[in-house]
Amino acid sequence: MKNEKHASQNKILPIILFGLIACVLYGLAAGIRSDIGILLKPLAAHSGLSYDQVSFCIAVMELVFGLSQPLFGMLAAKKTNRYVLNLGAVLLPLSFAGMFIARSELVLLLSLGIIFGSGAGALAFGSILTSAIHFVGRQNAMLISGMLNASAGMVGFILLPVLVALLGHGGLSLALFVLSILAIGLIPITRIVIKKTKKLFSRNHVLKPKGPVPSFVRQSKTVLIAC
Repeated sequence: MKNEKHASQNKILPIILFGLIACVLYGLAAGIRSDIGILLKPLAAHSGLSYDQVSFCIAVMELVFGLSQPLFGMLAAKKTNRYVLNLGAVLLPLSFAGMFIARSELVLLLSLGIIFGSGAGALAFGSILTSAIHFVGRQNAMLISGMLNASAGMVGFILLPVLVALLGHGGLSLALFVLSILAIGLIPITRIVIKKTKKLFSRNHVLKPKGPVPSFVRQSKTVLIAC
């Protein structure tokens, strides 16, 4: 009885640790997106644009974020989930660099609206959950799903006062620099999350669950959830 309990703890610990790593990846991407509005006034002052122009870029970012997710889902099915997550991890720091040099609405629209929106879409819930399932098994999908959902709000809650402090001490330049460092840090984290990810959903590759399959997994062959 004692040995069984010890064995169970040994099995759940790697799952929890891996879940926390996946939460950092999803939480940072989702948290930065949810808090991006705090940069509206600093971006307007930095770029010389009006509030309306910067607000439009943020609105386009949200639109691109939503529209890009099914496209990245199809890309993951055609190529690999690894490819999509790596792409998202690279796009985010590029977008912050673009925001720093933006002096026109077109450049800000490209960096904030298109590149950042696409990067956040590539690092969306479904893509990360799909890769996580390869490590933890489908029987633990609901546990990882709950952890990922919780991480978005928690990181956003922590990140908001940090951004306010950065803007107060060093302005937009310092805030974008720190966000760029955080985004670059997602690249090695992404490699950990996708370490066991194979090519998904090809004709010759069918995943066979080792345990009971959650209903939301059975209903979708691609396990891609738009959020």
